[in-house]
Amino acid sequence: MNDVGAKDRREKKTKDTSLARKWLRYVARRAAYPLIETLTAHRGILRRINGEAIRFPVPWCRYYPSIYEPAKHSFLRFHCGPGSDVLDIGAHLGLFTVVMARCVAPSGQVFSFEPSADTRLALVKTVKLNCCQHLVSVRPEAVSSASGQALFYCAETPVCNSNSLVAGESAAFGTTVQTVSVDDFVSAHRLKVACIKIDAEGSEIEILRGARRTMEQCRPALAVEIHPKLLSDPTWGDELWELARVCGLSWMMDGKRLSREELVSQREYVEVQAVRTELLRGDGL
Repeated sequence: MNDVGAKDRREKKTKDTSLARKWLRYVARRAAYPLIETLTAHRGILRRINGEAIRFPVPWCRYYPSIYEPAKHSFLRFHCGPGSDVLDIGAHLGLFTVVMARCVAPSGQVFSFEPSADTRLALVKTVKLNCCQHLVSVRPEAVSSASGQALFYCAETPVCNSNSLVAGESAAFGTTVQTVSVDDFVSAHRLKVACIKIDAEGSEIEILRGARRTMEQCRPALAVEIHPKLLSDPTWGDELWELARVCGLSWMMDGKRLSREELVSQREYVEVQAVRTELLRGDGL
């Protein structure tokens, strides 16, 4: 028994020491941020993501690896043209917001939706660091199938990219946020949308349900992250296929056109895109 008790005490001491070290590292980093901000003249940290130079706030400058979702990056650059109205739904720290803003310049508009307050603050800083604030409108609403209010679930980790209207494994608490549908927002602002990026951690089908009129009238290019394990409706693939079909859009993945069976069979996280069917040539664009 004494040996067992001694072992338990050693394990507890080791755990406590590990937690103390983590806490000290966290405190040290937090203390260093103001100094680094001063040394960089509050211009953020310059990174190259997918070859594109983008400045990020000091605390989050290493969030993305140097190669990050390159297919999405290329797709957005191709479909966000000068003067376009585009939507970034689930903008997070603003990587793709900046990419889209540069593409729609000098007269286009990017509407970036980020309901999480701490993440939205970082998003605003990223936009300013990259001198895109005249092109970007940062929005606090969570995009869904209808306008109103809903619980938005957040992780304890700051600026976590899994925050969502769907309570995932990392959800620690929920906060009430305003919701808006794409159709209501587009109608209110009289937009002609050319491209929509959706990264909403399980809310993607609800978002597209609320975007049907926009899809029919504007037929925008879509870049959508699908999270099958977070979707409650097992028929999501059929609904997604029909929604695109009636709007004259076709789904693609990795530059190749998807069949209905290929889309419906997806069981893991996947990135898909939709473009106007008449733009397709063979298996790709």
